[in-house]
Amino acid sequence: PLGTGIITTAHKRETVTEDDFQPALHSMQRLNRRASEVLVQAGAAVHAVTDITGFGILGHSWEMAAQSKTGMRFDFAHLPLLPGIFHYIEEGCTTGGARRNETYLTPHVTITRQLSAIEREILWDPQTSGGLLAAIDPALWPSLQLLAPDVTFWQIGMVTEKVADEAHVRLEVA
Repeated sequence: PLGTGIITTAHKRETVTEDDFQPALHSMQRLNRRASEVLVQAGAAVHAVTDITGFGILGHSWEMAAQSKTGMRFDFAHLPLLPGIFHYIEEGCTTGGARRNETYLTPHVTITRQLSAIEREILWDPQTSGGLLAAIDPALWPSLQLLAPDVTFWQIGMVTEKVADEAHVRLEVA
């Protein structure tokens, strides 16, 4: 789930509750090994994979899309979020890394859904030991959970059109 940068900032400020900190800690301690093994097992149906860390969900998505010369569309409502995340954003527990991510990525991102400033903060939040982002053939999606019932997968968006060059790569949040 997204929000480790925000939760760890709240932890440094000693404002995070134990009920909110423990899921973040568990998320950061979980290794990506099992998910990675499942994606390797899936073979050619997996087109690209990256881990989500300091550049946040959109930063790592941008790198993947730019290298592939494709666009990507994310459904904000499907992004997995840590509990209490909006509360800590409201308290100002945001990071300098989020500001740098936002500054760098804004020219490449279109937000078509009406999002509050608090919701937008999630998009730029740098993650600590985040999960994997995988671009897969849509036909693989139904079988992923069957391949590894012990791994949680979220379908958060899709790869969109192929473009001529990196300058035309766009990320969309709907």
